[in-house]
Amino acid sequence: MDGRVFKTKEAEAMMKRGFPIVESIKGALLVKKLFKMSYWKFMGLSIEMMRAEEGHPLLVLARQAVGNMKHMKALNEGDVEGGILFAGQSCGGMKDITTTKELIDRIIVEAEAVLGRLNTLKV
Repeated sequence: MDGRVFKTKEAEAMMKRGFPIVESIKGALLVKKLFKMSYWKFMGLSIEMMRAEEGHPLLVLARQAVGNMKHMKALNEGDVEGGILFAGQSCGGMKDITTTKELIDRIIVEAEAVLGRLNTLKV
């Protein structure tokens, strides 16, 4: 599954590398650890996933695990150059970066302005 991310050195390197087999194994083992699965249970689940008619093939899920590891690195460690940050299309419309307080204050001012205009409408 592909996704949009901010353009960083790591994001560009991931695009050039192709399928990261070693990182995929690390990602799969991280998933195993997070779910506290035994190796046998994990292997059994992997085989079930390869046989499933629905869902994603095992290699796609392994690649997603790598993306999630890189995403967690950016979020948890603050390493945005060594990790990746997902971003949607709307990021292109951003005009400034504000604090949370500034953003909430702006939303309140804009909402009050809209409510003021609505109160002047005659129905």
